[in-house]
Amino acid sequence: LAGGTCLGITGPSSAMSAALPEGTGTCTNFTWKGFGFIDMGGITLFVHQSECEPGKVPKVGDVLTFQYEPRRQNPEQFQAKNVKGCTGVSESAAWGAPFTGPVQGTGVHTGTVKSFGPKGYGFINMEDGKEMFFNVKDCVGSKPISGDTVRFDVVDSDTKPGQLKAANITGGSQPLDSPHPGTKPSWGPWGGMGPMGPMGPMGPGPMAGHVMQQSMSGMGMPKGSDREKIFVGGIPHHCTLEMLANYFSRYGRITDAVVMMDKTTGKPRGFGFVVFEHVSCVEAAI
Repeated sequence: LAGGTCLGITGPSSAMSAALPEGTGTCTNFTWKGFGFIDMGGITLFVHQSECEPGKVPKVGDVLTFQYEPRRQNPEQFQAKNVKGCTGVSESAAWGAPFTGPVQGTGVHTGTVKSFGPKGYGFINMEDGKEMFFNVKDCVGSKPISGDTVRFDVVDSDTKPGQLKAANITGGSQPLDSPHPGTKPSWGPWGGMGPMGPMGPMGPGPMAGHVMQQSMSGMGMPKGSDREKIFVGGIPHHCTLEMLANYFSRYGRITDAVVMMDKTTGKPRGFGFVVFEHVSCVEAAI
């Protein structure tokens, strides 16, 4: 490796040497599906979240260190391994564990959140009196509310040339609603509106022969009155019953939960139900 240029690596046989070559590059793209690309001095490398540090994924602009080797599927392209320097939180990590508070930050600036709206953006009052725009997609581990003290870095805006924004934001007191834009789960009270339209008690219907359930109680559809029950849509396909229950346990004690499965394929259908012990938990969740 010289000046970011790969030398003398032409195929899989070279990748089987005792030590893989090391490199440094910048993440140029990373999708909610768990993969993306790194630019290493003009060379594009494929990166998958399985090769990143546990619970982390790269964000666009992250400077990463890694080892690399030719891809098995396409030896002419390289893939990164043992990737370090990621600042994003993986979707599975965010769904898989209850919120335990903000993560320790590494940002060089400190400020107080002036505002944060339901559309996912707000402003931070910096120590020098300036206001800095931020978006929830640049928050790490949690999101803030007005009055929270946060740490962050200042970077160029990726949508408004010539303007700055806050990034790598930590210290928010609230859990992130969605790990990645575009995959946000939605939920509402049983009988309310969800992505599938009005949701009422589901008796035998068009889906009866095609849907099965993975339930905490082992009894199919969740038990409990409609007031304590919520519909959850947009569930990631890798989300397990345990992950669903863990995610919503932050709002109160759960008595039952269901992930709806396709009877033919055995795969999740992307929606389910959660039953809380008290109505107050439902109100907190929605």
